Amino acid sequence: MIAARLRAKPRFGRRVVIGLIPQSTPLRERTAALTSGFDDVLNDSCDSRQLIARILKRLRMVPEYHCLLPRRVA
Repeated sequence: MIAARLRAKPRFGRRVVIGLIPQSTPLRERTAALTSGFDDVLNDSCDSRQLIARILKRLRMVPEYHCLLPRRVA
């Protein structure tokens, strides 16, 4: 319910809501977190690069942010 309450607040906008959960959490609870309103669910032991990559991936899906976020060219 946390994600649903956050999204219901005025001026929430196009923010990304990512849940950090312990690695030992069962798959059923991870799926429940996604269906309750979180955009993504990550292990709490993930590093900052993984977290940033997931945030950017979600923001690139939003049409108005698509051209503002540059893609890294290798």
